[in-house]
Amino acid sequence: MKSEIVEPYDFIEEKIEIDELDQNNYEYDVGGFCPIKIGDILNGKYEIISYLGAGAYSTVWKCLNKNDKEHYAIKITKANKDDSEVADNEINILKKIEKNNKYVINLIDVFKYKSKNGKHICMVINLCGQDLHSLKRQFKYSEELKNDKLDKKKINNNSESNSNETEESNESKGTEDSVDSNESEIDYIRCLPMHLVKKLTKQLLEAVRDIHSKNIIHTDIKPENILLTRRLKRIKQDKDINIRLSDFGTAHTTSEKCEFGIGTLEYSPPESLIGLPYGRSADIWSVGCIVFELITGHCLFDHCRYWEEASEHSSCTEYSSSEYDGEEDDKMPIELTLLAMMRRILGGFPSKIFKRGKYYEMYFDYKGRLRNIPTFLEETTLEECFIEDCGFTEEETQDMCDFLKKMLSIDPSNRYTASELLNDDWLKE
Repeated sequence: MKSEIVEPYDFIEEKIEIDELDQNNYEYDVGGFCPIKIGDILNGKYEIISYLGAGAYSTVWKCLNKNDKEHYAIKITKANKDDSEVADNEINILKKIEKNNKYVINLIDVFKYKSKNGKHICMVINLCGQDLHSLKRQFKYSEELKNDKLDKKKINNNSESNSNETEESNESKGTEDSVDSNESEIDYIRCLPMHLVKKLTKQLLEAVRDIHSKNIIHTDIKPENILLTRRLKRIKQDKDINIRLSDFGTAHTTSEKCEFGIGTLEYSPPESLIGLPYGRSADIWSVGCIVFELITGHCLFDHCRYWEEASEHSSCTEYSSSEYDGEEDDKMPIELTLLAMMRRILGGFPSKIFKRGKYYEMYFDYKGRLRNIPTFLEETTLEECFIEDCGFTEEETQDMCDFLKKMLSIDPSNRYTASELLNDDWLKE
């Protein structure tokens, strides 16, 4: 295989100002977040250096271990019972994973810290940079900027060439040739370079393979939970871009009965939306959604974009099914919207599998058809997404889709395992 020349990357650093952390809001009441100041020392050795971010149940800080002089991240939970239970679950899950795992966040230390708001659980983990969402956004922005410059250059070049061309030469070229030439120069917006997509896909699949081998299901794999091992400003070449899978607060073992909704809806598999038990293949579905997003820059099942499309039509409540019995101004629930998008791109739902779902009758009629599908939501395919939106060739598209469909199968039993996917020819190219 011919080696690809890798250009250095020039990323714009995303700064997080400490002023963004408002410790006077309701989240810092009793039972809420832990009030922390730069310079505080926790557990006698962890000096707080800077604020990194916050999630639903914790804040994250950069700290210095005064004993070993190493920098770490420290995740400090809210002081209420529910969030403490989430933290306890994450700790128990991370303890099951081998230490020094290359592509999974490592639990280094655990302790409790008492503040005026209550007792907080503190988890010391690897210090990482931004998440995969930030990397995707930076690459997409760079691509858009590059294409904007190219478009301007083409306009100038075309203007110069048109002014120099005689009427005779224009006639000799012919109208059709001229149009074809312009069309061939269209620049499509893509996201990460393909070699980098494959590298990150391999790393993510290795992380998933490792946790699945420990009978752990993550349940919330998404770009925001995949951290870069370096900050964007320190990334210069491909070798600097590596990931760690993080945020195991909602993870559980395969021995637990799994029928509740999981993770983030845009990355949730159909069985979860319909209320069926799910297993390891749920994580595989999420990985497939992420790979598509790394290639195109777009979320595959973006219900927000769906409603933007709906608003462009005179009636966004116009449905193809006569089963709809809602009010005129009712909107489809998000879950049904996502199922309609899955149906549009990936095909139908086998009733023999999904009719056992807790919410099946809510979304499907007696014939196994989705109750409500907007008339403007046209049929499309994965192939069309790559060819029409990103300008890939048919050959490139077929190879990508063959790989993605091994993860994005409506039938969870047909999805490949992480180990099988790592041996796929597409990743070896």
